[in-house]
Amino acid sequence: MVWQTTGWGGRFLLGSMEGGTSFATLLLALQLVLLPAMTSEKELILGEAGDQAKLPCKASKKENMDFTWKQQDQIIILRGFRKGSVPKVIGKTKKKDRVDSSRNEWDSGNFSLIIKKLEIADSGAYFCEVENRKQEVQLLVFKLTANPSDYIFSGKNMTLTLHGSSNLPGFKVEWNGPGDKSKRILSQDKKTLNLIHMEPKEGGIWYCDVTVNGKTLKLSIKVTVFGFTSPFQTIYKMTGKTVQFSFPLNLNEQELNKEDPKGELTWQVEGVASPRQPAKYSWKDKTLTAENGIPNFRLENSNLPITFTLSPVLPQHAGSGVFLLKFSSADLKQKVNLVVMRAMSLESPHKQLCCDVLGPIIPGLKLRWVLENQTEINLDVSEKQRELKVNKPESGTWECQLFNQDEKLLNSDSFKLTAKQKWNLPIYLGIGLGAGASLLLLFGLSTFCYVRRRHRLRRAERMSQIRRLLSEKKTCQCSHHF
Repeated sequence: MVWQTTGWGGRFLLGSMEGGTSFATLLLALQLVLLPAMTSEKELILGEAGDQAKLPCKASKKENMDFTWKQQDQIIILRGFRKGSVPKVIGKTKKKDRVDSSRNEWDSGNFSLIIKKLEIADSGAYFCEVENRKQEVQLLVFKLTANPSDYIFSGKNMTLTLHGSSNLPGFKVEWNGPGDKSKRILSQDKKTLNLIHMEPKEGGIWYCDVTVNGKTLKLSIKVTVFGFTSPFQTIYKMTGKTVQFSFPLNLNEQELNKEDPKGELTWQVEGVASPRQPAKYSWKDKTLTAENGIPNFRLENSNLPITFTLSPVLPQHAGSGVFLLKFSSADLKQKVNLVVMRAMSLESPHKQLCCDVLGPIIPGLKLRWVLENQTEINLDVSEKQRELKVNKPESGTWECQLFNQDEKLLNSDSFKLTAKQKWNLPIYLGIGLGAGASLLLLFGLSTFCYVRRRHRLRRAERMSQIRRLLSEKKTCQCSHHF
């Protein structure tokens, strides 16, 4: 057999076939001659479904030349021509409307293939033939989805799933997102992440990092969890004050108008077996309207955030409440605790200061009586110990305070107690006797003066009577001589 080189770089076989040389052997030889030489280089490209990918193809010379892009099954995707009236021809593949190549890069020897709106099915091997060489590019497309949807109501479950091939060398998956990590369940292949009883704080951007052979693709999905932004709150108030209960939602008015939810406010007073009849509300025309209410509870803000006011706060209000919004597909609820503190100054049977806490008790609460920021009397509050008393308190300004650990929660009004005089028997006995003697002396002197004056008056009166009698007698004697 004789090999001869052609004018365009190929070689063909001359001569007659001899002996055992078969036609199949000749055909294989011709295929090897006509195919461009393969390079050992293989490029890896990672892409996300919906985005676009740019598959590189570079010539050794920075000049325009003919090139061809093919699929793994050797079907032509796109052809480019250095000369000719038509610079490029797109093959009749399923992705024909999504492929292109940038002509402004051809003169620099770059013949990249651009695939738009990537799909999982686009994953595979692609071949660029240029300069009588074949360059292979491996494209891997991944997609991140949320089930049942990327937005759910608080308390529901969600599943995040990574779609795409995982039987790959050096394949790794890492998930990251907001919220409680203990509520995440990861599948064995790490392609599925189950999120249990989601809360609004777990909404946000979730990330899935996919690594293949040292290359990393960062996927993300935005998750929204509708609900009350503060699922639980405890409010501390003094008796006689005003308290507001706010129930902020991460839904806007337009979303609420689509659903027209019903609302209920239920209040459980501490120590009472059953709660009061719930107050009912309805959402219509961007406003929450009361159908019936609970005494002393007033709907302060009918828009967002929904706000109730209780005034004045009384000891019998201590307890807990639940505000419920009923949607067609789920219920949203928020619980609130009201802890009430009262402070009193008692006079009977003896002087006493009393301060107590009513309502749900949490660990770490402490009551404290303070005398002019100096003397402190403390009590660790518990279910059994809720009252702090000061018997026969010293004079000065007293104040009752409620703490949670080192944080001051409440301050009572000030109680100003006046000084109490102490009893000294010898001194007060002397003073008493002296005062008694003085009173007796004064009484005796007054009596003596009174008796003496009375005696003088009687004596004067008698002298007056004698003079009158003498005068009458003299007159009578004179008349007798005539």
